[in-house]
Amino acid sequence: MNWKEFSSMGTDISLMIESENDYSESLEQAMRVIIDFDERFSRFKENNELSKFNLANGGWRFVSPMMSLLLKQSKKFYQETNAVFDPTVIGSLELVGYNQSFNESRKHTSETKEKLNLKGVERSHSNRQQMSDLKIFARFVCAPKHFRIDSGGIGKGLIVDYLSEKIFKDISNYWISAGGDLLLCGSGRNGQGWEVSVQNPYRPEENIFMISSQGEKRGVATSGVGKRQGVFGDYKWNHIIDTKTGLSIDNNILSVTVISTNAQRADVYAKTVLMLGKEAGLIFIEETELSEALLFLKNGTIIKSKQMGKYLK
Repeated sequence: MNWKEFSSMGTDISLMIESENDYSESLEQAMRVIIDFDERFSRFKENNELSKFNLANGGWRFVSPMMSLLLKQSKKFYQETNAVFDPTVIGSLELVGYNQSFNESRKHTSETKEKLNLKGVERSHSNRQQMSDLKIFARFVCAPKHFRIDSGGIGKGLIVDYLSEKIFKDISNYWISAGGDLLLCGSGRNGQGWEVSVQNPYRPEENIFMISSQGEKRGVATSGVGKRQGVFGDYKWNHIIDTKTGLSIDNNILSVTVISTNAQRADVYAKTVLMLGKEAGLIFIEETELSEALLFLKNGTIIKSKQMGKYLK
């Protein structure tokens, strides 16, 4: 077995290759790719590729291959989810107070007693430049003035899939985990597929389910409102922004776990189901091919999509 653990992208990264062969160089290369992506595309780092893109104030530009991939995939999922997933919510994240990495500031409580101007946040959100206005032609990109994005909603899933397709492409049995975003490939350690524990959001110290990949290549991701949260004055926010209002989502769902065909889909679809709420979220996931979900509601109810049971142990 080949194994590597490190921290990046504000979370814990683990890479595992189940093989008697030595894949230490592949693991080192994968670590370098992840760290490089974080340096270039984290919105919490100054003067990097993402910040320069966001400050360029629109117009045509020639971007790097990874920036092009990030923009293409962001727009693709924006369209697939009918604009429920939208990385242009960066302004709302900043206004409600999510302006530091959680590795740097876990508390995220504003010292001010000033109340958050909710109407101002909504107005700023409604006036933002739209993802639909971004034009992408290979590595040539045209953005409207004041167009900005946050990579946080898709970045971990994107880089996990990138490693799978580029560095691990000739490896048959492996596990890539970037926090809550995983890509599972092959028969695992027991020959029947990789198994992933699902944390109980009502009692985080417990695991409530085990998800088995059943030997298929699958992405697994969890999105919830309980971890990245804080307070601005008297306003309690979480990092899942309602793309209709620009304010933190507040509905009947506490968290969602999705299994799908890759890590990006699992990540984006988990957020989408969470933002849509129980009824519309279930309809969305059950109409999406090869994707299933576990919904944990705030009232303690657990709901499984139609075929989710076949992955649970």
